[in-house]
Amino acid sequence: MTSRSFLRQKYDIEVSPEFISTVCESVSAGVAEWRTRPLSAVWPIVYLDALFLKVREEGKVITKALYVAVGVNLQGRKELPGLWLGAGEGAKFWLQLLTELRSRGVEDIFILCVDGLKGLPEAIEAVYPRVTVQTCVVHLVRHSLSFVSEKERRAVAADLKKIYQAVSEAEALRRSKSFRSPGIGSIR
Repeated sequence: MTSRSFLRQKYDIEVSPEFISTVCESVSAGVAEWRTRPLSAVWPIVYLDALFLKVREEGKVITKALYVAVGVNLQGRKELPGLWLGAGEGAKFWLQLLTELRSRGVEDIFILCVDGLKGLPEAIEAVYPRVTVQTCVVHLVRHSLSFVSEKERRAVAADLKKIYQAVSEAEALRRSKSFRSPGIGSIR
């Protein structure tokens, strides 16, 4: 469906192809400006992840990786430093994106929260050697559940959630002692 037919069908509006081109050019210029804007020098927390999307390219529907960087600024507010589209998720692409963030003014990140992608810690180390890298709890739990039968996943996930939501290391250790894994028993 073209933009013109979509507008006609959805909103009963007729527009010219020239109007569509003008709007697209205007939006593209704004997006390009946003993607290259300078960023704050210091970020307490930045989350990096890739989402997989179906996109239409040259008449075919293919899967692409949408690389997402979400940061928490010094005022405690979430911001979106950037979005990038790639063929698939890989540490080499993340290295390019981290290098771009550095060139746009990001000098220091305290904590980078990432998934367990192979090679990503080395890519981060190359650009931000002082950053603390933390694996995302959601990814940790998801990985842990891959070793649990379907029947037991809900119960194990609930127990893991109690451990990961503890307010202190001592509380997490206390909770982990009562964690029971199906077929294994208590974990000590």
